[in-house]
Amino acid sequence: MLKKIIIFICFAAILFIFIINSPIIKPASIIKIVSSIENESIKVFDSSVDITNLFYWNRLNKITRVSPGYKLSSIEQENSTYFMGKDFFMSREEDGIYIYDKKQERKNYLGDSSLILSNKDSNLFALVKKNGMEIGFYQFIPLENKGVLLKNEIFPSLYTSYCITRNGFYFALMNGYIYYFNPFENISSERAVSESSDIIYGVSSNSVTSDYAIISGYNPQKLSIFNIDGTILLEKNITTTKNTFIHMLENQMILYKEKSKIIVGRYNQKKSTSFEEYASLNIEGQLLDCIEFYSYFVCIISDGNRYSIVVYRYDDNRFYKKDWKYPIYQIDILDTTGVFAVYNENNLWIFDLQKENIR
Repeated sequence: MLKKIIIFICFAAILFIFIINSPIIKPASIIKIVSSIENESIKVFDSSVDITNLFYWNRLNKITRVSPGYKLSSIEQENSTYFMGKDFFMSREEDGIYIYDKKQERKNYLGDSSLILSNKDSNLFALVKKNGMEIGFYQFIPLENKGVLLKNEIFPSLYTSYCITRNGFYFALMNGYIYYFNPFENISSERAVSESSDIIYGVSSNSVTSDYAIISGYNPQKLSIFNIDGTILLEKNITTTKNTFIHMLENQMILYKEKSKIIVGRYNQKKSTSFEEYASLNIEGQLLDCIEFYSYFVCIISDGNRYSIVVYRYDDNRFYKKDWKYPIYQIDILDTTGVFAVYNENNLWIFDLQKENIR
């Protein structure tokens, strides 16, 4: 009898260890795991979801290209860090900045800089000089495989936040000004967002409008939205928080963090005090990255110890949250039908939005 009890306990312990280490998501979840990659080891959990496009896995010290059929190849330079753009990626190495085109992976020397600022959905990027106030604005030209300098700008103060879209640059400056540059329409402006010159903690815009949203001030902080002419479209007090995140979605909805929750809503362009809050979710930690599908956005939330994948569905104004026990710092769209990847330096997981499981 004792022997049977011991065997049962050992079996239960082994089963428990297997369950807590398994990356498979429960079938009833809104998201389903498709596959995982750990360094060079590939596991496919659902072969019915085809990965038809190649994508790049930014592993910080190297870039790994994942081709259809899960074929892996890596670019690695010693003591380098990589930054992603739409049709290019860049490496910051000991002797300077290099740029690669994704099509042929040709490498060109660009120059020297202390910091690279890029957006994985844009071919615009910026290089910051060592004083932190001199910014070079660039555009990657795919056919020529090079980054073209559009202009240099020396700011009157350090920047506190920035946003790069497909058609422009937005920089929040410590002196309470917003700097905007649209190279395609040759528009450049710098203006104060308030008479009191409040510090701006966050700025965001999107690629379908020139409106921009900011978080500024202190006790209380303010959420403000301006059009490109500087006309205020919304001004709303929010609870003061040390860690502020704001993101203007492509459909003009606003996602921002307030204390221990994230809020999504929409502003009324006809009335500057109107903001309709659609949904909120209590969280611990920060929003690390966000992607947008047609009917959803998906983001990563972490407090440094715990990680969550959060899905918001526009149709029913609901959040769906899945805790993930592995560290993840970035999320990328692989297919507009709802396939995406989350990853860290050594592990990558591919998921599929299970729309039929949404109720």
